[in-house]
Amino acid sequence: MIQREFSMQTGPGYEISLRTPVKVAGAMEKKVSIGALKGLKMALNAAGVEDWQVGDKVVIECTGSTKTTKGNDRVDFAIALDRPE
Repeated sequence: MIQREFSMQTGPGYEISLRTPVKVAGAMEKKVSIGALKGLKMALNAAGVEDWQVGDKVVIECTGSTKTTKGNDRVDFAIALDRPE
């Protein structure tokens, strides 16, 4: 679930609480943050959503990467979102 939004140099970042903890750099984490990734923004737009909101329940899956002409590959995502009314 999206817990909060915060500002980054590249755009908004989000703190996400996880249903099941995951191992990150050797530690089990219950919360993670994710920033302004172009592939994530494109997945949100494809789902008909401009941005996440606090309280959104999300499922995020990294589906791969796509070469770009800007020097860094774009990370691609599939998302499902449940937004409370």
